[in-house]
Amino acid sequence: MGIGGITMAPVVAAMPNYGTRDTIINDKKLHIVCVGAHPGDTEFGCGGTMAKYSDAGHRVTFLYLTRGKASDPQKGYADMATLRTKKAAISCKLLNATAMYAGQVDGNTVLDKTRMKK
Repeated sequence: MGIGGITMAPVVAAMPNYGTRDTIINDKKLHIVCVGAHPGDTEFGCGGTMAKYSDAGHRVTFLYLTRGKASDPQKGYADMATLRTKKAAISCKLLNATAMYAGQVDGNTVLDKTRMKK
C-alpha cells in the first residue's frame, strides 16, 4: 500500500458512521485528500478505493509531493516531470479526482513546520 492509503485512512476513520457502503453513499459528502510522494503512488496505493468514493459523489484530491522527475536516470528531469504529470492527469480523469502538486523535489522532500509556513 502506498503512502496515499496510509494518509487517507485517518481522514475517513475520523468521520462518524463512515465505512460501510450504505453510509458512504447516503451520508453527507466528504472531501478526501490522498497524499503520495509522486504521481502513481496514490493511484497504486488506493486508486480503487478513491474511485468508489468519487463514484459515490465524494470529492477526491490527489496531492503529489513531487512530479517524479528523478524517476528514470536514463531521461532528463524535465522530460520525466512532464511525462509523470501527464500520466497523473490521465489517472485523475479516469478516477474523477483532482491533481495538486506540493512543489517538492524528488529525493529532497521536506515536511516540517518551516516548509509548511512558506
